[in-house]
Amino acid sequence: MTAMGRGSLAGRALDYFSFYCSAFLVLARILNQNDIVVAKTDPPLISVVAAFAALLRGARLVPGAQLRVVPNWADGAGILPQASGASALRREWGLEGKFVVGYSGNLGRVHDCETVLAAARLLVEERDLVFSFVGGGYHFPRLRAAGLANVSVPGYVPEDRLGESLGTCDLHLVTLLPAFEQACGIEISFHQSLGGGRCVPFARAMSSSSEASSAATPSAVHAMSAAAMARMRPTPR
Repeated sequence: MTAMGRGSLAGRALDYFSFYCSAFLVLARILNQNDIVVAKTDPPLISVVAAFAALLRGARLVPGAQLRVVPNWADGAGILPQASGASALRREWGLEGKFVVGYSGNLGRVHDCETVLAAARLLVEERDLVFSFVGGGYHFPRLRAAGLANVSVPGYVPEDRLGESLGTCDLHLVTLLPAFEQACGIEISFHQSLGGGRCVPFARAMSSSSEASSAATPSAVHAMSAAAMARMRPTPR
């Protein structure tokens, strides 16, 4: 398999083609009769390559009538826009009178926890701003251990209160480490937050690739992230 990278369209096309060929050869070697093949894209059309290999080896293809598509979107019945002050959870969690920057869902190994925590540290003196993390995952113990006064970690909420939980926040964060952005695609939390009618900034550190300028050090990125969040707060009337 080639590794031409993203520098040119021809090189990228060659990478895709060589990957398809490699995948076909591997499947043609390892598949047995009546095996069931599950092919997931990315890359695009890998399911077509898998289908040809399955037919060649006598493996089984699942008829379309037996497939069910579950859209990657929010529950339109359970998640509706609501005023942040209308959420009972906001009162239960002691967030009344605060501008709440929220994160909802899994915060795992592929997520950029450091940039968000760094922003919280920089804003710790802003008494009217709180970071609220609802859900679970690899980084949640780290959030609790940070001991920051402006970080609230309620953890999981019952499914029937998810919409209310999303409504406690004034804006929602979505984050991924740069190395995983292509593999993971758009986070489901992004859809949920939009369904709840909230602004959704994407928090991330700059990668070390050509897209990052020499001035974009991690500390500078953290400072820019924190400053951007501070400017999103409503101006007191």
